[in-house]
Amino acid sequence: MSSLPEHCSPEQGALAEPLSVVLHALRRAQLQPGQTVFVLGTGSIGILACSVAKALGASRVAAADINRGRLEFTKAHGLTDDVYHVDISAKPPPSRVPVKGTLPTPAEESIRRSRDNATAALDVCGAPDGFDIVMECTGVESSAQMGIFVRHLNCKSPLMATKLFLSLHSVLELAESLCWSEWAHLQ
Repeated sequence: MSSLPEHCSPEQGALAEPLSVVLHALRRAQLQPGQTVFVLGTGSIGILACSVAKALGASRVAAADINRGRLEFTKAHGLTDDVYHVDISAKPPPSRVPVKGTLPTPAEESIRRSRDNATAALDVCGAPDGFDIVMECTGVESSAQMGIFVRHLNCKSPLMATKLFLSLHSVLELAESLCWSEWAHLQ
């Protein structure tokens, strides 16, 4: 354990660990000035992700969350250019029946909802081609799924998941590895 320097308040010191997670993730993503960033989740790490992405020169930062208040905070403080509210109370549209003639599995339904949310977010954000860097800051599976769908198709940068099923100190780096034949029937 280390002591905080005298000029550092306990509140500032408490931000050191989450800030290091964000800085590490953005370094791994190789954020370059002018790139676009989409942040899923606007809790403490998500807000820091928005702030640091702006400070490092992202040309556009957008965020999605289920909490309108947090989204409004990021917008009011200039941390995001666009926000998308994921409405989890909305009744999903009826499931479509796949070509195979069977009802979708819960996993397929979850992926479909994530894709639909991603499509709506891209529309609201005016980014039909997706974002260069996506940071998943919630640790929620459906959020990570949505992150896959908001990425730019030719994105070379990985999806950065700061909490997904891992300890807070870990970063999951997901590069393109989806098999089209497995996902084609969901489109």
